[in-house]
Amino acid sequence: MNVSRHQVSLGALALVLCLALPMGVLSLFSPATTGDQIDGADAIFVARVKSQQVVTDSGLQTVIELAVEKRVSGDTLPAVVTLTIDGRPAVDVGDLVIAMVGFGPDEVLGFYHLQKDPRTLQYDVVTPLTGLYSLGVSDLPPVPWALFEKVIHVRRGEASIDTLDGYLPGDEGGDQGTDGGDVNELIGPDGYEPNDDLASATPVFPGPPKVVTGNPLLVTGLSLTQGDVDFFGFDGPGLTILHAETQFPEGVTGNDLDSLMGLFDASNGDLLAVDDDSGKGKLSRLTIPLEFTGPYAVGVESAPDTNLDFAGDEGTTTGEYTLSLELEKASYLSNQSDRIAGVSPDGTFIEDFVGFKKVGGIDVLRVGVPADGWGVRFDVQSPKGVTSVFGGAGDQLDDPGFDTEPQQLSFELGPFVDSNGFNRSGFAKSIVLIPNSVVDREGLLVRTQYSVSKNQSVIRGYLILQGASRARLENISYQRVMDVDLFGTGADTFYWSSPTGKTVRSFPVDTNTVVGEVTDPATTTGIVTGDMQFAFTVDRGDAIGFEDLRAYPMAFSLVTDFVSKDDAVQSVVQNLKVEDIETWVVAVDQDPDTGLYSAFGAGLGVRRL
Repeated sequence: MNVSRHQVSLGALALVLCLALPMGVLSLFSPATTGDQIDGADAIFVARVKSQQVVTDSGLQTVIELAVEKRVSGDTLPAVVTLTIDGRPAVDVGDLVIAMVGFGPDEVLGFYHLQKDPRTLQYDVVTPLTGLYSLGVSDLPPVPWALFEKVIHVRRGEASIDTLDGYLPGDEGGDQGTDGGDVNELIGPDGYEPNDDLASATPVFPGPPKVVTGNPLLVTGLSLTQGDVDFFGFDGPGLTILHAETQFPEGVTGNDLDSLMGLFDASNGDLLAVDDDSGKGKLSRLTIPLEFTGPYAVGVESAPDTNLDFAGDEGTTTGEYTLSLELEKASYLSNQSDRIAGVSPDGTFIEDFVGFKKVGGIDVLRVGVPADGWGVRFDVQSPKGVTSVFGGAGDQLDDPGFDTEPQQLSFELGPFVDSNGFNRSGFAKSIVLIPNSVVDREGLLVRTQYSVSKNQSVIRGYLILQGASRARLENISYQRVMDVDLFGTGADTFYWSSPTGKTVRSFPVDTNTVVGEVTDPATTTGIVTGDMQFAFTVDRGDAIGFEDLRAYPMAFSLVTDFVSKDDAVQSVVQNLKVEDIETWVVAVDQDPDTGLYSAFGAGLGVRRL
């Protein structure tokens, strides 16, 4: 059954259901016993009363909307069921009920209330039940939900009478008040089974990507039983961000489910990403870009899964859950062919959801330590004396001790978009203010802007330092680090050129180096092999005043599939020099699968705008 957006309504099936149950038949005061209703119901389910509306067009009737939390027995159901009932029902919005529904012209409907015992935290049926005494159910409430659910399955021939051992009156060890009374325990299959593999994945429709998130598709009424795996398939647009999360059902407590979630390429079965405990409690959450347009699937099982084969055979917990899915219209800089660089929605650039990569290849900036960040230090001359300011942004290895929080002033991406409004190319601009403590909200503006042309392998741009204070800014020092790994973590070969007498320098540093701790190497050129980071520095001894600009060209280039290591390095260096790059650092490594070489390089230059 297909699931539509947001809370999944019954749609056309709801209309069929309402028409198939004639007026006067759906009465809450049917003379049939509970046992008869169990026998004759086409669907039995636990639901929360979501809304009810009294209508009087043809006699007093009430339209009730039920949010299905668990299918107990019978036909598969959507997430929301709408019913029309004669008279005013003995239920209120928010009530948790057991509903028994018949789809034929002479069937009946029964509602039974579920309430949680505040002492035991177990769910009990608090509506009188009849016709079930031979199965150990008293006419008088409360009756443990665990017992009543078992009786339903036994009565309908779906379970052996032996399953009631320990629950019938007089049985040894029977403790109806504490053994499995929570709705989350003794979990049964949900209404979307079977969907235990990619081939049988339930189709879902998260809808088109959104600029503003927070209104996801919610697939409700889900459960994980022992050995169970739930797969949900959808079509995802390329270069968008998927937000997928398992959540506890609304109003349900006492759920010990420890979920494991995986994202799959449904076209070939490849596991693209996996998460265990990033959600609430021990639930799962994935936030990941979809690189290609195509079929994807989310798999949910109980943890652990040591082989990540999503067979469900190692899970240790069961429980009910809701699946939340949403697609975000992400911002990317692309050369519209084979290379992309990432821009996150918050405006930071180069290393975020996507750093720098060839489509289908390894992201050279998002393999090792999350160390991409920048910092700037400067002195402020004022009548109060000299004040030293240190601020910056990014994902440093640890807190570098910034004195001043940066203030994002603007971010612009564009102007070129595709027909869907995403997969963007053209340019990206960001302006951040590092304020000083002498004059509030004045200090140093740090501007970054990038552009890429179609089919080019180079991202080009500028770093611009601009005075935003009437006080003179002196001894400006800018530093940036970013981790580079071409084929997984480990050793790459790093080449660098950092001429003396320049205000800008580029060189490799080890992976323990953070912004604010970058120091120049002993030599101006060199080659080193290891697990390293790129480092860039700008040091100015002169002072700048209000709205003075200092501009530094910068560029990033990635080349692939070279037979020779030297040729790969020289190709990158040539790409950078064309962009007026004077100091650079290049990493090169050999593809372990093909034996060919790839190289990534970046650097800075000096130019006045």
